Amino acid sequence: MTDRTIQFLGDAHGNVATSITATVNGNVVFSGNVNLIGTEITKDTPKTDNVLFSFTIPIETTGTLPISIEVSANSSTVLVQTVKTNYGIGPNPVFSAEQFAIVKDNTANVQAQLAVYEAVASPPLNDSEITLLSDSSTPHSESHAILKSHGITPWAFTGENGFVTMSILNAPTYSNIVLNGQSIPSVNGSQWLTIQPGNSASFDLTLTDAHQ
Repeated sequence: MTDRTIQFLGDAHGNVATSITATVNGNVVFSGNVNLIGTEITKDTPKTDNVLFSFTIPIETTGTLPISIEVSANSSTVLVQTVKTNYGIGPNPVFSAEQFAIVKDNTANVQAQLAVYEAVASPPLNDSEITLLSDSSTPHSESHAILKSHGITPWAFTGENGFVTMSILNAPTYSNIVLNGQSIPSVNGSQWLTIQPGNSASFDLTLTDAHQ
């Protein structure tokens, strides 16, 4: 049975060493010190790649998971920025950021997209495939099959080693949030949580579908 890994990204902000205890479904998955940054949290705080804690679940698991994160007393403030998962769907790594911006845009010029596809396709696109991709009347299923056969679909499965932000279109990632002792509303997409020393955050994490 395959497991997927869920990562929570964030840091402690301040000058005092900080530990957290994270539980999933009532089971402790991490207890210990976390990365400390000697700056205050502001609206300009940059995104972090630091993993606060992670855990694994069977890839078949769906629905929501109850999560809680407790911050030690007499410590620094902890900022939870985002949650990521492997076995997701993300930008196809064969494209540069500039190329991906072109191919993911449904309103982009067809010829501009085709130029990108031709540049990275492996094996190269043949003349008949180029003709079909150039024709806006070609059924989506047919053009997608061509892109897939050359490894150039805009989106791709990330597999075991690729991680993407866990976010559901037009839906909150977290629900039933209690932060620092107060209930707060959920917002669509990713949501930063600022946990004060000696306090906690609890919420239900909505799981995105896993893809193998």
